[in-house]
Amino acid sequence: MDLSVIVRVKDDIRIKRCIESIDENVEKMIVLNTPSDQVRGIVDKLDSRTIEISENNLGKAHNAGIDACSNEKVLLMDSDCVFNPGTIRTLFDGLREASLSKGRVVFTHKSFVGRIVALSREYHVSDKVNAYAPPLAFSRDIKNKIGGYYFDEDLFWTEDHEFDQRVQRANLRIKYEKDASIEHDELTMRSDLRSSFHYGAGYYEGIAKGVTQSCFMYGGHKRLIGSVAYDCVRAAALPLLFADVKRKKGILPAAFMCVWMGAFSAGYYSQALFNVLEKNRK
Repeated sequence: MDLSVIVRVKDDIRIKRCIESIDENVEKMIVLNTPSDQVRGIVDKLDSRTIEISENNLGKAHNAGIDACSNEKVLLMDSDCVFNPGTIRTLFDGLREASLSKGRVVFTHKSFVGRIVALSREYHVSDKVNAYAPPLAFSRDIKNKIGGYYFDEDLFWTEDHEFDQRVQRANLRIKYEKDASIEHDELTMRSDLRSSFHYGAGYYEGIAKGVTQSCFMYGGHKRLIGSVAYDCVRAAALPLLFADVKRKKGILPAAFMCVWMGAFSAGYYSQALFNVLEKNRK
């Protein structure tokens, strides 16, 4: 199969389970993103190609993997997920009809709280057609159609959101394959809110640089006072968001989604005022 599956990893020992879930004859490309010694030892025993970057940078890790792979078509995957049977084949076949082929993330849960988080994540990640990774497949020739680069290496978080915006502006078709799914381990509320905080901080970086376009869902303005004014307007629409999530996912996921958006905003303004992501780059 003319396809390279690219997985970036830092300290996630689930990389072994991820690679072993690949059920097609494809190139397996692991990008070590300042890895721990434990992960390095695990990866050394896997049947895969490996490259390493010396910087803790998610966008750079994706770009390095794409540039180093042998095939024209690539599939981006995360180390904390596993492929369900047939997913890789379905995403690959989808590229016959569209420039990008997107699958669905199934957020698994074993607890009541985990289910609330999973339903909330489904609302803003899995239930929408977008170019977020994982799982996302595309041909490398889209590069010249979306500004001459894949992922912005200045964005520590939300690099796939900015990528998605360029894909949408280029009017590239995304083939959404609902039956092509991967499974993500259960998320705790604490870990998901921490991620939301980081997403908000990364979103500010994109807005400040001028590469990420602001939107009503997440707000944002190049000037801080503009962001505050925009958020006052957005806050008035919060009941509408709550009502929509409640209708689609239930009242508790709707309540958690509102808290999640609050954590996102906290990350946004923390990055604007205190540059909280700086220590994560080292």
